[in-house]
Amino acid sequence: MTGILALGGGALGMAPAQSAAAADDRLAAFTGTVANASPTASQYTVFVHVTPETDETFDVGDKVPMLKLPSSSVSVSGSEFTLRIDPETLPAKYVAGDGNVTVEVLADDGKGARG
Repeated sequence: MTGILALGGGALGMAPAQSAAAADDRLAAFTGTVANASPTASQYTVFVHVTPETDETFDVGDKVPMLKLPSSSVSVSGSEFTLRIDPETLPAKYVAGDGNVTVEVLADDGKGARG
């Protein structure tokens, strides 16, 4: 499963006095559901792809870097997951000019099925 994650809006410019819980709610988020499985957070692998503009700078055959996010960026409730990213922690080559980020989410149920 893959998805586009939009960064921006309320995700930026939080006041330092906000609580950690409030700050967490203001991070950019992407949610999804895994069919017929309930993987734990550690069974998710999340990659962020470089922007299309950056991708165009590579030649055919070049290795294109992807950024692997820590499993702590994923929270799980049953078969539903939420991916939260702090936009300020991503290098610029992963955030498009319009604030969009392309993510690839892999869920492994531990039984050999990946989604």
